[in-house]
Amino acid sequence: MPIVRTNQLVAQSLESLAGPFDIRLDKVGVEDSNGESLLSDISLNFRPGEFVAFRGENGSGKSVLANIIAAKGFRDEAPTQGSVSYGGVDVYSLPKAERTKLRSEWLGIVLQKSEFGLVPNLTVMRNLRFAANFRCVDIDEDALTDAIDYYDLGGLLNKPIKPLSGGVKRRISYAKAEVTNPRVIVMDEPAAALSPQAADKLHYRLYSLAAYRGKTVIIVSHEREPVAQRTIEVSQGSILSDTADL
Repeated sequence: MPIVRTNQLVAQSLESLAGPFDIRLDKVGVEDSNGESLLSDISLNFRPGEFVAFRGENGSGKSVLANIIAAKGFRDEAPTQGSVSYGGVDVYSLPKAERTKLRSEWLGIVLQKSEFGLVPNLTVMRNLRFAANFRCVDIDEDALTDAIDYYDLGGLLNKPIKPLSGGVKRRISYAKAEVTNPRVIVMDEPAAALSPQAADKLHYRLYSLAAYRGKTVIIVSHEREPVAQRTIEVSQGSILSDTADL
């Protein structure tokens, strides 16, 4: 499928992504401000319904890769080389406002950042609705209710975020990633610091979202996730192995 460039995107809007879409990375490279290579010649394709785990050591480039796939860029900038496309739409040729809209409507994201992207002085329920409401994106009420139930948040909805434990905040961030019923879910080290039981519950949820609901689920991990359908090893900014090739 040919990649659609900016002049065409202005006319067509992002409505072309209303159905399931592939994600394609074509020869993506990323350099930092000093010209040091963080990612080199990354070409990958992800289909709806796939559960994919990136695995690698600290500094391997796997978190940078997750940010690039999630249309966040490296420090909010486009890759230095190559392209990332969603269903043929060249993500980084979009104006930043349109890229933000794409993330808000079609992606559920949990990346490594302070307080899990939650607003400390708002209640749990207001946090679950805040980002979507702020960006005028519709919340899927069924997805919201389902996520609240699965992550056991029903008794916490009117409590403020600030005094809650780190484990509870993690559960809220997972639920928040689901409330717009996104096509794609990207999570960076989502099971870090979780108990084995909690990690298993999260991984089963992510597997179910991919296998039974057709979402593309991509996570970053230090460990090989037994429920992931596909594991991609990242080392020194390059793809070392990909079980899709086996």
